[in-house]
Amino acid sequence: MLLIDGVKYQLWTPKDEEKEFHPIVREHSKEIFGETSLYFDVKHVLKTKSGIGSIPDAYVINLTKPLEWYVVENELASHPVYDHIVKQLTKFINGITNQNARSQILDMLYDEINKDNVLKATVQELVGPTDIHHAISKLLSKLPKIVIVIDEKTQK
Repeated sequence: MLLIDGVKYQLWTPKDEEKEFHPIVREHSKEIFGETSLYFDVKHVLKTKSGIGSIPDAYVINLTKPLEWYVVENELASHPVYDHIVKQLTKFINGITNQNARSQILDMLYDEINKDNVLKATVQELVGPTDIHHAISKLLSKLPKIVIVIDEKTQK
């Protein structure tokens, strides 16, 4: 137990990645990726040119300079590092080099933004007079950062 300013906190470890951990990451995405970041919790497969694919947990775009985008994998420390996590990351890295996969991500992000008028207005304010599609396209022309959000730091 941790006591801060009279408030008691107990260590909690999520048991179910999808039901317990993913919602917490989504809820705290601005603290993790920055105040002007947008967290897209969409399941979109990243495929290599040979058709091998893997599905990241989310895509994040940060619209503060320097503009960045992230491929996000949320993991529990209890998952096997080399047999599970490293295999996924390798597939992400190989898939992201496929220009067709990036074009699909661009379309998916643009569609998600256009579905929500408030989100669209927020993005437009952040990118200024630039067309949203063009701004995202330019952002996705750079390689992303691949981020693992994990529930606990381990030796591995």
